[in-house]
Amino acid sequence: MLKLEIVTPVRKLLTAECESVVLPGSEGELEVLEGHTPVLASLKTGMVTIKRPRIIEKPDDESFPDGVDLQLMVAPGFAEVGHAHVAVMCDAAALPGEIDATTEQGFNDTAERKRLDAEIERSTVHLS
Repeated sequence: MLKLEIVTPVRKLLTAECESVVLPGSEGELEVLEGHTPVLASLKTGMVTIKRPRIIEKPDDESFPDGVDLQLMVAPGFAEVGHAHVAVMCDAAALPGEIDATTEQGFNDTAERKRLDAEIERSTVHLS
C-alpha cells in the first residue's frame, strides 16, 4: 500500500493508504503506485484520484467508505513521491462535497494569478 498525504497552507486535507493515486501533473497525468521511483512533480489545477483508499485521517465532518475510489480537487502545487509515499502540497484542495463551479473557478484564478506574478517577476528589470 501507498501512503498519501494531502496538505494545504491552511489544513491537512487527509491521510490515506491506497493502491495508487493519479495526480494532475503540469506535464500530464501521473499515476503513482507503490515502488515508484522518487520524484518531485509540479501539479496543475485538477482532480486527484485515489484508488482503493483506506482513510487514516480526515476532517471530522466527512465520511468516506474504504476501498471506493475517491476524487478530490487540488490547486497548483507539488507532489513528493517516494517508494511507498506521496505527499501533495498545494495552494488549496477540496473534498468531494466541497467541489462546485465556484471552487473550480477559484482554483483556476489562483493558478492564473501565480502564472502572471511569475511572468511579471521574470520581466522586471533591476536597475543599479
